[in-house]
Amino acid sequence: MSENFIREAIKLRPKDGYFIDSLGWAYYRQGKYDLAVLELEKAVELIPNDPVINDHLGDALFRAGYYNEAKYQWNRALLYEPEKELKENIKFKVDSIIELMTLEEKIGQLIEINKHEFKIILSDGIIFLNEVQIENKNKMNIKNFINGVNSNIEIIDYY
Repeated sequence: MSENFIREAIKLRPKDGYFIDSLGWAYYRQGKYDLAVLELEKAVELIPNDPVINDHLGDALFRAGYYNEAKYQWNRALLYEPEKELKENIKFKVDSIIELMTLEEKIGQLIEINKHEFKIILSDGIIFLNEVQIENKNKMNIKNFINGVNSNIEIIDYY
């Protein structure tokens, strides 16, 4: 569905949460995560017990950098008895975000301990960070730096 077509549908039925969800998801697919969050929040307000819409909002919140809110929204989606495949997908995201948040906390502690240079060995590879990279990554948010790591994340060693 094109974005313009969805907008026209919303003009005809401005209180239709499914149309608004479609617009929010279109923004999400375009990488416009802040706009997606705004529209998907409206959709959830109109249809609060739909697991798909709650999941969409969780995804958009995550991509916009609101990790605690994303986790809350995904857990909320689980309350509304999603279909089996969606339920498994949401559970995976909840588990992954907990790992990611734990990793960010550990990396943040490491940055405070040694601000010049250190090496983190992850269970699925090695990442080297030096002072310049740390400063740049902190501005972006270290979570975005680690984003995409979807195996079991564990800091094995650092120095």
